[in-house]
Amino acid sequence: MVTIVGRRIVAIVPVLLIVSFLTFSLTYLVPGDAASIAAGDNASAEQIELVRRQLGLDRPFLAQYASWLWHVVQGGLGTSLLSSRSVLTSLTEALPVTLSLTLLAMLFAIAAGLLLGIVAGLRPGSALDRIATTVASLGISMPSFWLALILVNVVALQLGLAPVAGYTSIAEGGLTGWFQHLLLPAVALGTITAAELTRQTRAGVVDVSEQDYIRTAVAKGLPTRLVVVKHTLKNAAIPVVTVLGLQFGGLVGGAIVIERIFGLPGLGTLAIDSVLNQDFPVVQGLVLMITLFVLLVSLLVDTSYLYFNPKVRQS
Repeated sequence: MVTIVGRRIVAIVPVLLIVSFLTFSLTYLVPGDAASIAAGDNASAEQIELVRRQLGLDRPFLAQYASWLWHVVQGGLGTSLLSSRSVLTSLTEALPVTLSLTLLAMLFAIAAGLLLGIVAGLRPGSALDRIATTVASLGISMPSFWLALILVNVVALQLGLAPVAGYTSIAEGGLTGWFQHLLLPAVALGTITAAELTRQTRAGVVDVSEQDYIRTAVAKGLPTRLVVVKHTLKNAAIPVVTVLGLQFGGLVGGAIVIERIFGLPGLGTLAIDSVLNQDFPVVQGLVLMITLFVLLVSLLVDTSYLYFNPKVRQS
């Protein structure tokens, strides 16, 4: 088991190197001059050239990349061209907001998706199955940004049941204030994932329920709860966990739009502002951080296979 996990961790390193090189390359291919941005709007040609030398932009491309990568390995992501703040500081300030939103959206998706999927899978063809399937189809067909606007208009503005926008940390507003500000964004962000989990869970439960070992467990008179939890769900969990891992990347990407709609000061808002203002060091740091999180989630998904499928331990 340790060997398998070690292989997965080692495989992350070349992926990060490739992503870092592509990200560094793309930011230098887009229109705009980092030296001009850092020097300011009214800077003279001499001032721009001075800033270019100070930033090391007059060196060959590979030399710039090697220097930047060396600082990244040491924990430094550079300095923002606009605010002159450390990129790492900006990321760590915005990270708790995005993590809170993503994790709450994931919890909503897991709770709703598993519940509807299990109910539908245990009674295929029933009224509950048709209702759950219809709800899942509607959830998949609704874009997150459209659902977010509907929730803002109906739940927040008309009914006044939740704040319209903004973010309150647990330290500032307590658990209640934190939850109230993130509830609508989390629902909007997690609905598509919940719908995907519903469909995948239903298909897995229906398939596993037709296996001989499930019929044997029922014939032995085992309690229905034990059959469902210990035998059915565990064997149907691998495709569900796979979908959940794949959907995490979609949640992080969708958080960019959702944070903008609800005025959340997270990585999504920081990403949009950095791209619009051509703040290349911040963009590079954002891409690396998001890539690392997605890879870590993939590692957790791969590790979970060792529990759900003992055959993987022998591979």
